[in-house]
Amino acid sequence: MEPYKNERFVKHHAVQAIGLWLAGVVFSVGATIVGIIPIIGWIIALLIGLASIGLFVLAIMGAIKAFQGEMWEMPVLYGIVKSYI
Repeated sequence: MEPYKNERFVKHHAVQAIGLWLAGVVFSVGATIVGIIPIIGWIIALLIGLASIGLFVLAIMGAIKAFQGEMWEMPVLYGIVKSYI
């Protein structure tokens, strides 16, 4: 959106949200592909599913911090996406 595209706060949280979404897509596709393999694949898919719950928690925490007006850096994810901010 034109009036907000150059604001650092908005860009900071938007890029982190896109990175979080991409991680969720990768986890979902990975769990689907690995889930085809019996036993070991199912265990790995279960672990990926648990990691997806962690992504959901990060998304909630990021939304709360953004609504409070804080510049919050998500662990691990911020290190990956900081070059785009």
